[in-house]
Amino acid sequence: MSAAYASRNEPDDVGLPAFARSFVGAGCDAGTWATPLLAIAWARAIGSQWSAGRRMGHFDPRAPMPVLDLAPGDGRFGAMLLHALRDGCEELGLPPEGVRYIACLPEGADIAQWKEASGLAGDASFEAVAWDPSTAEAHPFPVCRGYAPQGRGNAVAVVAQGYLQQFPGELRGVHEGQWLEGRVSALATKDDGSEVEYLWRPSHDGDDAPLLRDRYLRVLGSACVTLPLAGLKALRRIAAMSGGRFLWLAADRGVDTEERIRLGELTPPEWWTADSPSLPVNFHALSFEQTRHGAWSHHRRLGRDGAIVQAIWRHDGVSHDEKDYERLARHLDAGHPDDVGVAAYLAQALDAAASPSLRLSLLRLSGHAPEVLAPVLEIWSETPPPLEDVEREAWCLALDAVWAGTSHTPAWATFRRRLATLATQWRRFALARAIFVVDRDRHGLALCDAATGYPARALADLDHGSSTHIQVSARLDRWRALAWYRAELARDDDLAIEPLGIEHAEDLFGQYRDPQIGILTRLPDFASVEAVGEWIVTQANQAARMSYAVQHEARGFVGVVSLHVAGDAGYFYFWIGCDHQGRGYGRRAGQLLRAQARARGVRRLFTSVYPANHRSREALGTMGFVELATRAMAPDDDLIFLVADSAGKADPKLSEARLALLLGAIGSRINLVGNAAPVELEDCVHG
Repeated sequence: MSAAYASRNEPDDVGLPAFARSFVGAGCDAGTWATPLLAIAWARAIGSQWSAGRRMGHFDPRAPMPVLDLAPGDGRFGAMLLHALRDGCEELGLPPEGVRYIACLPEGADIAQWKEASGLAGDASFEAVAWDPSTAEAHPFPVCRGYAPQGRGNAVAVVAQGYLQQFPGELRGVHEGQWLEGRVSALATKDDGSEVEYLWRPSHDGDDAPLLRDRYLRVLGSACVTLPLAGLKALRRIAAMSGGRFLWLAADRGVDTEERIRLGELTPPEWWTADSPSLPVNFHALSFEQTRHGAWSHHRRLGRDGAIVQAIWRHDGVSHDEKDYERLARHLDAGHPDDVGVAAYLAQALDAAASPSLRLSLLRLSGHAPEVLAPVLEIWSETPPPLEDVEREAWCLALDAVWAGTSHTPAWATFRRRLATLATQWRRFALARAIFVVDRDRHGLALCDAATGYPARALADLDHGSSTHIQVSARLDRWRALAWYRAELARDDDLAIEPLGIEHAEDLFGQYRDPQIGILTRLPDFASVEAVGEWIVTQANQAARMSYAVQHEARGFVGVVSLHVAGDAGYFYFWIGCDHQGRGYGRRAGQLLRAQARARGVRRLFTSVYPANHRSREALGTMGFVELATRAMAPDDDLIFLVADSAGKADPKLSEARLALLLGAIGSRINLVGNAAPVELEDCVHG
């Protein structure tokens, strides 16, 4: 709150220096405490108010449920609040489509530009207007389309996070029963700040808050007081506009009790610098005036220098049950603005090598506040920590939640870039794309495309001659030289197959870590990424092999499909990585491979599977494979063989003969019963 306390500056008064007229300091704004945790707490409090109104017959489900945000900042908190309100309304049985979030911007603000930056422009429940109840004239404010003012609609919720500290207060004092007016003067101004003194004189003219003056004269002996006239005016106009039916939720640094005023917490400083904290808001004055009209008020502060959350619930002519107030207070206390700062402080204090699980706990406790992840994000975006599978999944979900609370403004650009980089490292390509789109980062989007089955699109967005452009271009040239790859047949919506290459080695190694994949496919064990790379090169050098990486638009590499061809027949296998099983990718990739095979003239596909591998057997059935009665000799006598014939239903005896010929032609070591053709173990089965 500004310390330009004196509202009048007559020529004979003590001069008011420039620094005092802008006595704002390091104040707060809506972005300071914008976390999902706080948004959920406030949304539940607002929903509790509406729910109580419905129970008492003062709620119209057909009318809008307006939420005024008096300090919307960059829109981050409003977006989270709107999302939480809809979820809360569904739980309470209230109509979520009735919620209307109205961002009240300063006069002269570029509303169109703010809408675009906030990410809320396309939301039908969102409106932005230039309006401020502390300065607006008496004309009624059209809260939102369909809202009936003067208390004929649903109660209004007012969000004022970081709103009050932007206004000057009137400096007053009580001393020996006198009401004094304070004036500020600079004794000495230096580069690092100003020494100030305060001159006091009796105040004989009337104030805008005579009831407060009388109250403080009765209860204070000798103390400084600030009168938040702008806040008082705002609440009066909100009360008039809503017909005395509103819930006010504010958060700022301030003082909430007369005891704290008597202890001197509203006393202004003797030395002022540009980075000094903002002076506290007199929340007691706001609640005092409204409670005289029958309103209920609630305050919560976690520490002397912490933020205060103020709730004022007013519903003229209605007496709510005390349990309604207790319920609303519990909702508010579940999330406090200072929770984020404490968690961020602890995160900053952690050693860089601290357990990722410890950081995740802090992040969750803060409501996934970006500030808590920021201290380690620079390091992790370059070198992600090693995580177990369960940890990785939990962290990936946490990244999504962090992004939901991340500002889209230029000040957060570095954080967003690092978050997107970490998302690509952990193969969360949908999240990475969403971030890169906000920043119009064509290079970042191209990297995602190159890793998820869109190399041609990636090439168009990369700078010509860059190292990544050269690599992707060389990959596409290599694919064009392959007679068995048809790009136009390689995609099924968000899934694609592309020739398996050394560029897939790291992803393949990561997805192959489940030992069951190797057991079920009889593929070799891989001790390292380098070993995978050598195996891929060996496979690629076999002209009769068609091996593809399976790529998903949001997940990247998800598995492998392969065909070993001889004549018009081929031996087929597939496996899906341990992070992506059970989503139908194997079936879809198999159909894409069949299209590639048909284009090459391969009419019949054979494969084998273990009896207990029910998931693969079901997938093969949906791909058109049918089981054969054919059996192999030991040690492969437990295999089930299958065939898919593009010409239609195949003759079992003929299929068995063709299978024997194929196994011999590709050099396999499987011996069918009654057949002595040699076979290689890795040509056998499915994962």
